[in-house]
Amino acid sequence: LLESLIRVNGLTLISAELEENGLDPISLQTAINDSPDLVMNLLAQKRCYDAFQDISGQQLDDILSILEIKTSDITSLTDLLDLKKLFPNSYL
Repeated sequence: LLESLIRVNGLTLISAELEENGLDPISLQTAINDSPDLVMNLLAQKRCYDAFQDISGQQLDDILSILEIKTSDITSLTDLLDLKKLFPNSYL
């Protein structure tokens, strides 16, 4: 998800939440750009997830628009990590 946001220049939309959770967005972007196969350590993954939980409302709508996601019932950025939310018809 971070990689997708970086690709569409959308990381700035979540920079504040990443920083609030102890992550430097510029360092993340540099690391991911330098090594696309990068696997973040568990603490960094947890902090990203926590930041994603804080993103909803208009901020989330802006991200969904940039990523061209039209799936309904997405209420926070963490929902984009939930396959049941992304592909609801597959789980009927």
